[in-house]
Amino acid sequence: MGRPSSIRRLPPDLREKLEAWLRDKRLTQVEAAALLNEFLRERELPKVSRQAVNRYARSMDKVGERMRQSKEMADSWIAKLGEQPSGRVGELVISMMTTLVYEINLKLQDAKIDEKSLPGLSRQLRELSLTAQRLQRAAQASADRELKIREEERKLAAEELARRVESEPGKSAGAERMREIAREMYGV
Repeated sequence: MGRPSSIRRLPPDLREKLEAWLRDKRLTQVEAAALLNEFLRERELPKVSRQAVNRYARSMDKVGERMRQSKEMADSWIAKLGEQPSGRVGELVISMMTTLVYEINLKLQDAKIDEKSLPGLSRQLRELSLTAQRLQRAAQASADRELKIREEERKLAAEELARRVESEPGKSAGAERMREIAREMYGV
């Protein structure tokens, strides 16, 4: 794997300043690079190029765009799922995380492997493996929870139906009356 960019090697406080400057639409990338280089000069650190700042800004934009798209997608799905999205939102999050794990895996496959990068790559693969395992467990737990919720809802609905049929002694408790009550309760 390649060396981190000159921006990624900056002290965290300076990288945060740069990110704030890049988000500030009143400043250009050239001005942000100049401000950063002033701080670097004061600390007697090597300056960074405008190209490095531009590459970093583009990567920030890509991440920001993906985050916006993910938020819009999640908002859209939540709106479609209605008032009680519980298990489905969990499924959506698990699906998004699984996609992300696969994307990272594809990036790692393109990485150059040598003696220097092997330990880091092994650590990343182990972490990806653990993440995939946790996602699978979370998906199973979510499915189990959804099944339990549905069973509880069915039980409550049956109890409510039985209670309503029994509470009307003057009317027939036959199949037709049960259909009427089901239509009233569930709009069936």
